[in-house]
Amino acid sequence: MLQVVLPGILFGLMSNFHCLGMCGPFALSLPVQQKSGIGKALSVAFYQIGRISTYVVLGVLFGYFGKSVTVAGLQQIISITAGILIIVTVLIPKIGSLLQQFIPVNKMFLPLNKIIAHFYKNQSLPGYFIIGNLNGLFPCGMVYLAIAAAFSTGNVASSALFMLGFGLGTLPAMVAVTLMGQWMSFGLRKKFNNISPYFFALVGVLLIMRGMGLNIPYVSPSLEVPPIEAHDVHCH
Repeated sequence: MLQVVLPGILFGLMSNFHCLGMCGPFALSLPVQQKSGIGKALSVAFYQIGRISTYVVLGVLFGYFGKSVTVAGLQQIISITAGILIIVTVLIPKIGSLLQQFIPVNKMFLPLNKIIAHFYKNQSLPGYFIIGNLNGLFPCGMVYLAIAAAFSTGNVASSALFMLGFGLGTLPAMVAVTLMGQWMSFGLRKKFNNISPYFFALVGVLLIMRGMGLNIPYVSPSLEVPPIEAHDVHCH
């Protein structure tokens, strides 16, 4: 369990700079500033639990498909290909811009904004949980990369645990922005955002290494060769 959760936590910690730069506005808008004491703490806790719960569910879903890919023997190819695409996108930012033009992701998530607006007014603890759930579905480069890494585990449980670790790793930045974001200037958040491409590139390298199966614990575990079934052995 630890060998799956720990890489997820480390991945989440690496994502903190991106969270501070990109997710800051959303976290800042969470209506908890007017609350005090236990009310604020519970609201933030329910929001974070909802967000991480969505990551775990995504881990289960993509882990299921990843398992099928592993059976088909494509896990290694997908991991290396994903890593190369990430690095190319970082080196040539225009590719990312073109993808956004052809795939209007932001427009696809507009209905979620209306639902979130309703719960913003409600401000109940279940409402904060649902806001966290929906926030976990919004477009985020680091979440996409975490899903790609979880997908490459080729196992439903491992994928879910990796995404759980990822969510836990992002807690420091997300909680800090929610509680103390008003003291973070726009310039500071912009600097954090400028650092993000380096972490994207690092994740790309890690995915390539993972696909190569270099027998490096946590980073690039050796690829398991499926056992040969008895009925697959033919005598001549």
